[in-house]
Amino acid sequence: MALSIDGLSHRLSQIESALLYEVKAKQNNTNYFKDMLVLFNVNLIDGNSNNIKYNTTIIINGSKIVDIINKIDANRCTKTNIYESYPNSTLIDLSGKYIIPGLFDMHAHVTGVINNSFNKTLSEEMLHRLLAYGITTIRNPGGPTEQSVNLKKDINSHIL
Repeated sequence: MALSIDGLSHRLSQIESALLYEVKAKQNNTNYFKDMLVLFNVNLIDGNSNNIKYNTTIIINGSKIVDIINKIDANRCTKTNIYESYPNSTLIDLSGKYIIPGLFDMHAHVTGVINNSFNKTLSEEMLHRLLAYGITTIRNPGGPTEQSVNLKKDINSHIL
């Protein structure tokens, strides 16, 4: 089944609403909020539109975005309200900064391409460098298969 852009936006709104409901249901449990990260007052380039969402607050729990508060919702978008709504969370004020979706590098040789050229330390350093520049997904063409797969497994199991 194909979704139109409008249909996809509607579906994403439903998912965001469900996540927000889950957060609100857990608000009495302050331990739930201790690992939350609040990116306060950031300019969001979400990749879904040509518009920048200025002065947006993004609430992250672990690796999931659980809420996005737009500046239009001024009552929810104050530091005081954020601290009350998300106790024990870490708030980082990113006023004037920008957030973009993770970038893809579709031709990154992080494991080498010449026979016996794999160096795990150099590969890990390259991955960290790519991540520091906002690249969250790579394609490693021509790399040694076994070493590339093992490197991916290490990343997925949080060994790196």
